[in-house]
Amino acid sequence: MGKKHRNPNPSSVSYRQVVKVLEHLEFEFVRQVGSHMRYAKGKRRVTVAKYSWYSHDVFSFMMDQIGISKKYFFEVLDEIGR
Repeated sequence: MGKKHRNPNPSSVSYRQVVKVLEHLEFEFVRQVGSHMRYAKGKRRVTVAKYSWYSHDVFSFMMDQIGISKKYFFEVLDEIGR
């Protein structure tokens, strides 16, 4: 199991970590336009910008698109490792 996050916050998350979680949750890469990647699973769509960190608002919006809580995101990230 990966290292536990003591104080999970979006500013510690890179786009690579978001992609790892999406792929673990069986989202599939659809396309990329510039620095924005699009993933899909069923009717859900999520756009991942290639940022080295995310503001609280952008991260929350992505979690809404994915359909998971921030807490669950960090649990999955811990499970699959950073």
